[in-house]
Amino acid sequence: SDCEVLAAHNTEGDLFALKRLRPLPTDTDPLSRRGREAALFEEYRTMLAVSSLRGFPRVYGYGVTRAGDPAILMEWIPGKTLLAAERAHDLPLCEDGSGCTGHAVAALALGALQTLVSTSCLDGTFIHRDISPRNIMVLPANGDSGNVLDLRLIDLGSSIFMSRTE
Repeated sequence: SDCEVLAAHNTEGDLFALKRLRPLPTDTDPLSRRGREAALFEEYRTMLAVSSLRGFPRVYGYGVTRAGDPAILMEWIPGKTLLAAERAHDLPLCEDGSGCTGHAVAALALGALQTLVSTSCLDGTFIHRDISPRNIMVLPANGDSGNVLDLRLIDLGSSIFMSRTE
């Protein structure tokens, strides 16, 4: 991947996610680097559109690291990807161990659907284009949420947001 997500702390000790553009050997070609920088900035623009909605990470800014790499600063999501949670058997399992319970599957599907439907309040169109187990973060169960599972849709690199005028 062209990017990596790192844990970053501010001077207060608060935890954030820093998604930075990795330097590549092809960066000696300025046009190649500019294209990758433009793609990261477009991801940031899309993240801004949905950042205030439940089910997406908050985004705080776009800038450049000390090493000169473009980066997006966003909320740290305290959980695992759905893929990692499934592999670690962290999801509610059927009594016979044959897989995830129907209730958990329904909760995940409903959470993802509610997140996507919430984008209809935006003044434009949002399309994720890569909803997969590696792009869904499952958060630890929250007793007051009423849900078995809480989730966030992440990695908006292939997502688009178009305002109604575009």
